[in-house]
Amino acid sequence: MTNPAPWQPLTVAEATSLGWAPGASYMGNATRAYDEWRMINRDQRAYLGLTLKWMNERFEAVWQEIQESPAGEDSPEAIDVFDKLVGIEPLDWEWMLLAGVLRDAVTAYEVYVVKAYLEVLEHQEKDYKHDEAAPPFGVAWKQSKILGLDVRPQPVNEVFQLRNVLTHQRGQLRTEKDRAKYGDTSSPWSSIEAHLDEAKVLSLLDVLETGVNDLDPIYWAHTWGRQPAPAIKA
Repeated sequence: MTNPAPWQPLTVAEATSLGWAPGASYMGNATRAYDEWRMINRDQRAYLGLTLKWMNERFEAVWQEIQESPAGEDSPEAIDVFDKLVGIEPLDWEWMLLAGVLRDAVTAYEVYVVKAYLEVLEHQEKDYKHDEAAPPFGVAWKQSKILGLDVRPQPVNEVFQLRNVLTHQRGQLRTEKDRAKYGDTSSPWSSIEAHLDEAKVLSLLDVLETGVNDLDPIYWAHTWGRQPAPAIKA
């Protein structure tokens, strides 16, 4: 009697061919974690675009109102009136918005990985029985390796590293390496804080989206796709 072939991790293409197919209405062949993540990803992109548009329009309207208001010889400069009315520099506001969206996107990625891992546990008829309501990301990361998954491939890891700079240093670039990596050489502020703009943040959200799309076919295959997998730990 021949021994069964040893278990081999699925590739993304193999897992996809088994039937992974997210639905347009979030009801397709994907994990529950994926459906939730997709809605969050959509919300983050809409929030960023709409908030930038509406607030920049409002900033411009306030500036025009100040410019068109009658001013005496001793009146304060228009920029000083704007600062008093608004209370924040528009560029500072925009940077905070962009940083906040990127931090939230990385958190959503971490939440996705944890919830997908929990779905695998559920289909292996295991419960997570520790003190925490859900496992930390590091546990899900480690256990997902048993399925052949790297949840922080290099492109995704780069986004995580920038998130760490934004979170733990509030974007301050303290080393030459960080300044070269995250600064904007065309700006005098390049040596002070991480450069962010809408296009850059959206491109980083795209990196995270690609990461999730490379993970979910395999998580799905070992849950709703009913494919065998080595036991992972709860």
